[in-house]
Amino acid sequence: SVTLVKDTQLIELRVEDENPALAADVANTIPTVFSRQNAELQSNRYADSKANLTKEIDSLRGQIDQKQAAIDVIGTPTDATKEAELSRLQSDLTQLRQSSAYLLQSYEAIRLAEAQSTSNIVVVEPAQVPAVPVRPRVLQNTLLGGVVGLMLALGIVFLIEYLDDRIRSPEQVDRALNLPVVGLIAKWNTLHAEGIDKTALIAVQEPRSPITEAFRSLRTNIQFAGVDRPIRTLLVTSAGPTEGKSTVAANLAVVMAQAGLRTVLLDGDLRRPAVHKFFEQSDRTGLTDIMLKDPSQWNGSMQSTDVKNLSTIFSGPLPPNPSELLGSKRMQQLLAHLHESYDIVIIDAPPLLPVTDALVLSPLADGVILIVNTGMTRIGEAVQGKVQLDQAGARVIGQSPGGGGWGDPFEREPRRVQWDVVEGLVSRDAARDQYG
Repeated sequence: SVTLVKDTQLIELRVEDENPALAADVANTIPTVFSRQNAELQSNRYADSKANLTKEIDSLRGQIDQKQAAIDVIGTPTDATKEAELSRLQSDLTQLRQSSAYLLQSYEAIRLAEAQSTSNIVVVEPAQVPAVPVRPRVLQNTLLGGVVGLMLALGIVFLIEYLDDRIRSPEQVDRALNLPVVGLIAKWNTLHAEGIDKTALIAVQEPRSPITEAFRSLRTNIQFAGVDRPIRTLLVTSAGPTEGKSTVAANLAVVMAQAGLRTVLLDGDLRRPAVHKFFEQSDRTGLTDIMLKDPSQWNGSMQSTDVKNLSTIFSGPLPPNPSELLGSKRMQQLLAHLHESYDIVIIDAPPLLPVTDALVLSPLADGVILIVNTGMTRIGEAVQGKVQLDQAGARVIGQSPGGGGWGDPFEREPRRVQWDVVEGLVSRDAARDQYG
């Protein structure tokens, strides 16, 4: 590459090669070759003119020699004729010499112009063999790559954050749904060692685990919400499928029963029932069979479990019209019948958005728990599910009938007052076991 140095007559020549010695040799050789080529070009430019002048000069010199020889032959004129001839020859000789002198002057002018136009290229600073390579610049490239990668990563993070509308924190639930969080349940691995995907009853298997304690805390908060209006029928649902509503319903029923409440867990999902999987029993008989019986034959239709005070009603054969069945008067009669023998009925309902079964059941419940799976539930879906519950007249736990919240269940002062009341009735250890 060649670069002109501004405001000077200098030219900077750069040569790059993998061989540093070869690069220096090429850089030093190029000026010499360029100077020689330039001289040859200038020489070719004046060659024709010089050749023509040389030819004419040689011709004039030949004529001059001829005239001089003729003059020498005449010598001293002896008559008037020879004298006239000698005078003519001398005149012609003078003109020829003048023409020859003019041509010689032109020839020297061309030679002078040729000499002046010949390039006088001088190497001011010869190229040296470099000690370090110019490329690649490892440090610079590494720093530049790190900066570009960091900027690209930040851009991708912000883009993902902007496009990701999934709920990530309880604060988002409060802002988007205008509902307080009544319980926080940590996720846990529900895969058996054999690799079978089967949700476990952690409240039974690990009664002292922090997750079970979280279910007990949820139970207590539900009881707080039902101080003025007791919750006898509790509906558990979610906006979309696979958000953990059945897991919450089953484990919540267990901790309710462990607190001494006569509890029945009813599988109201007549499309994809899951309650029977928790207790490893068959769902061939259940709710649909009970609905077909006369109310006088309902006694003893509930199935007992290994958990004291807990009974279950599985789905039974799946009907073709689940919504109509769940919204029928017979369903209302069944709930009224269950209230005669149980303190609380927990219904595992289908998700809100795909089907209307949960909306049909929500008016029959004293409270509804809306499950939100952090990192999975989208804000728009949760808001739409909440709107549908409000339109159906459902009482979502944490929301007052007037539309406001029941208050944060984790506020320190209400929990302290309630603890004082409990502590006055039973011992601290018994209260912890019973109320979480």
